[in-house]
Amino acid sequence: ANGACMRGAPKLPDEACGVLHCGGIVPLPCIVRAASHDGLHVAFELDEAAAAAFRPFLEAMPAARAA
Repeated sequence: ANGACMRGAPKLPDEACGVLHCGGIVPLPCIVRAASHDGLHVAFELDEAAAAAFRPFLEAMPAARAA
């Protein structure tokens, strides 16, 4: 996964940088790609260590198992 669509997030300008903090998950540096009626579209900017730490979370998601 290299991004997410976050519903209910505050609107931010394109190219805004930030860090997504979710309980139990490594902090995820990201950049806003677009804001639309669907939500805030962000791309993750993970280094190798962060990607490796995030991978088990993704693999545990039902959508990842179905793919």
